[in-house]
Amino acid sequence: MGYMGCGKTYIGKLLSKKINYFHIDLDNIIELSFNIKINLFFKKYGEKFFRLIEHNLLKFIIKYININNYILSLGGGTPCYYNNLKYLKKNFTIYLKTNYKILFKRLNNDNENRPILKKYRNKKLFFFIKNHIKKREKYYKQSKIIFNSNYILFKDIVVLIKEKVLNV
Repeated sequence: MGYMGCGKTYIGKLLSKKINYFHIDLDNIIELSFNIKINLFFKKYGEKFFRLIEHNLLKFIIKYININNYILSLGGGTPCYYNNLKYLKKNFTIYLKTNYKILFKRLNNDNENRPILKKYRNKKLFFFIKNHIKKREKYYKQSKIIFNSNYILFKDIVVLIKEKVLNV
């Protein structure tokens, strides 16, 4: 888990290949299920409905997916709604903590596909990200492991997770 742009999906994919686990991306499943991109889903149905779908899907995956070894990449807001942390804490969770300045650099040119950020640009985006992370971090910090991913390459984070956390 972690804020938008921290590398959850990318690292999840890399790690799953490296340790031969199945990779599940929550946002991707929603996009495939509704045949619509997340930003268009928000526009068409609203964030409230998205969060409800996300919650129900998360509960379903954790309760019913009969795969022993999988990595689940979450949306940035997943742990913050509908008491989703209750379900996430039943599993091993990792928070990819990334500085808001670094996230701003990553997201400033990529906010068209991110519905919550879409209306912000430059300075307003910078301050939105900074304040939004402060609100969400109380959820993120409840992860079992916190990786400070500010100046580490994604491939190196994968190696650290593999060796130091998963012991594989």
